[in-house]
Amino acid sequence: SQQCAVDGSDPDDDTFTISMPPPNVTGGLHMGHAMFVALQDILTRYNRMRGRRSLWLPGTDHAGIATQMLVDRALQAEGISRLEIGRE
Repeated sequence: SQQCAVDGSDPDDDTFTISMPPPNVTGGLHMGHAMFVALQDILTRYNRMRGRRSLWLPGTDHAGIATQMLVDRALQAEGISRLEIGRE
């Protein structure tokens, strides 16, 4: 069986993929965020200009600890503990 890429190109062609994780839930952005996003953009555009199929893929939240901390604070402000709520 022969495979075909979604865009109709040859799946054996050289490809370039980079994942783009979103900023964490705290929303605190800094120059480091700007730098890595700029570098990802440059790398993706460079590889596309070289004729490689390129994909810049948005990722999922990678900041589980920061998210849990903010949720714990919000619950605590309401007088609730996450341990009382459970996992459901």
